[in-house]
Amino acid sequence: MSSAPTLNSTLNIALSALQTTQTTLSTVSHNISNVNTDGYVRQQVINGNVALGGYGGGVNIIEIRQVTDKFLANRIIGQTSAVGYNQTQSNFFDNIEVIFGTPGSATSTEKVMSQFFNDLSTLANAPDSTSLQLNAVKNAEFVVQSITGIATELQTAQQRADAQIDQSIDEVNEAIKKIYDLNNEIVTLGVNSSGAANANDLLDERQRQIGVISKHLGINVIYDSLNRASISTETGRKLVDTSYVQVERTAPVAPSVFQSIGVRPVGSDGNPGATVFPLVESRMTTGGIKGLIDIRDDEMTNLLAEVNNLASTMIDSFNRIHSQGTSVPPLNQLTSGNGNELSGFGADVTSELAISVGDSFDISIVDIATGTPITTTLTAGGGAGSIAITASPTTLADIAASINGNPDIGGDITAAVIIDGDGNEQLQVTANNANYGVVFRNNVGNVAGELGMNNFFTGEDATDMDIRSDILADPARIASARMRETDGGISFQDNRNMIELAQLAESPVTFAAAGNLASQSQSLSQYFINISSNLAIRLDDSTSALDFQNVILEDMESRFSATSGVNLDEELSNLLIYQRSYQASARIVSVVDELLQTLVNIV
Repeated sequence: MSSAPTLNSTLNIALSALQTTQTTLSTVSHNISNVNTDGYVRQQVINGNVALGGYGGGVNIIEIRQVTDKFLANRIIGQTSAVGYNQTQSNFFDNIEVIFGTPGSATSTEKVMSQFFNDLSTLANAPDSTSLQLNAVKNAEFVVQSITGIATELQTAQQRADAQIDQSIDEVNEAIKKIYDLNNEIVTLGVNSSGAANANDLLDERQRQIGVISKHLGINVIYDSLNRASISTETGRKLVDTSYVQVERTAPVAPSVFQSIGVRPVGSDGNPGATVFPLVESRMTTGGIKGLIDIRDDEMTNLLAEVNNLASTMIDSFNRIHSQGTSVPPLNQLTSGNGNELSGFGADVTSELAISVGDSFDISIVDIATGTPITTTLTAGGGAGSIAITASPTTLADIAASINGNPDIGGDITAAVIIDGDGNEQLQVTANNANYGVVFRNNVGNVAGELGMNNFFTGEDATDMDIRSDILADPARIASARMRETDGGISFQDNRNMIELAQLAESPVTFAAAGNLASQSQSLSQYFINISSNLAIRLDDSTSALDFQNVILEDMESRFSATSGVNLDEELSNLLIYQRSYQASARIVSVVDELLQTLVNIV
């Protein structure tokens, strides 16, 4: 049989109310003090009534819980990864656009190229002007510097993106270790806690660290019965639960030349395991690290391929015209420059260059001082006829033998196959008399251009594009004239080759497909504009995608904050309620104390 309530039981009830209200006031104060703390989730005291023997026994605290929407919190994690991906892309596109310069500005590549061709057009009006020759070559240098500068900056940006991956990995690893430690603290506190003790602030910190990881990686998060967080990548690779891993760089996976990413498990003793498990980057879809990988391996690679395509096409098309002409005065020695396009020693030029059986060319030996022909293969100049490609295969050695054995010029010229500094075979033709110059002329096809007998540019693409060193040293070596069809000599005022070089500015050139640009026929300047325009579109798409993802994230965070954030008006209202509750409970204690004193006095 239960005993009826007494003054002591009433006092105990009031004391339970005081203690509960004191904890509640402390919780309200904790909420208010963290109103500006990033990631803080509002806490709420959940009370329960106590019954003793059928009578009310007061109040106790069941739990102090976080007021949160776990479903929305997980959606925010996923959306943070999406924003991280697009933010990374947008930042790098902004930086890349700077590399290409302001379209239409005086220093932009298309303007520099336009100025170079304008200089060639001006030089065509006075082909023997040393000042105009110097101006043209100097502006050619500016073109080279602009194009190679872009290529260098793109490669630097690739390296910078790769280095940023390392920084992101460091942040991820630090967050993983913190989450592992917090998991252990949360589980321990949950098992051993008593009274109003709770892990809410540890949960907040863990959620902040989960947010750090989600910024860099797409992740999935689940919680077990002990409130331990288990985190894995979007591809299913475990990062942390009862153990954890550390992310690290691994050997490159082709076609990328940059290190890949893997995870190494860490044992319970804190020592790293022996095996590294790869993260399959091609299956990753979101997060800042994936954004960096795509920038580095796709966007930068495509842009570099487009710029290289511009450079290689400009080198090839310009050289094939330049090699059909001669400088004024002509050079004593000509060396081909396209041996790098051959597969090796003794390669067949009819299968590896655009040279066909039946193509032919003429050579004249002329007086350097006057341009007067000495000997020539040109029929109109008294020669027996052009030197022809008569068989397939034909090697550079075969061409050299044909030149040396020619009855018209063989006695005044020496042709030989040499090895250049890069180990490539080249055809070198030298007039035997130092006062004589060598002049080539295509008859059928473009043998001189395909061999690169008088190239202007050197290199293969934007990474090594340059101007022939002897032309830089002596701009008079720029090829402005062509062999006269009448006698094989040259005229010092001839500008036919220079006119064709200048016309290349607006002439359509065939570009192969490269990067994000399809094969097309465009002028050199227009192709660069297409590269810049395509980049501008990608930047605009990236900015729009980032804005869209940010709007979604902000909406999610706003809705989450409405539920889980601290509302000062609400907390201050609660403060007044609990203040009055505390005062009432204290009053009960005071009344019971008076009653007990009265009872003692009666006795």
